[in-house]
Amino acid sequence: MALYTRLIGTELPKIRIHSFTSAMDEWARGFLTAQEVIGFFDLDASEQTQAQSLVSIYNQATDKVRFMRVFKDCLYLAEQELAYTTQAEFVQRLNDEITAQNG
Repeated sequence: MALYTRLIGTELPKIRIHSFTSAMDEWARGFLTAQEVIGFFDLDASEQTQAQSLVSIYNQATDKVRFMRVFKDCLYLAEQELAYTTQAEFVQRLNDEITAQNG
């Protein structure tokens, strides 16, 4: 299963975007552990790797609040099938944000 498809709801069980991004923020800040996040959302091995990759991208951001806003906005657009409808497009947009922030 892909974490991205569970977040946008094309695979079940769906993970609510607000819940996941809140957990990701707390994980990246050190207030939750990876194991807690894995347990919250019952992430399989592939999803765990994808979640860790997202935290790594997040950690590269100089403006983490702006990054999380972009992260959420892109997921909302993907959930409604308006933009970033593939995982590759979504990840590219996140990487573009990191590049823009770090000049």
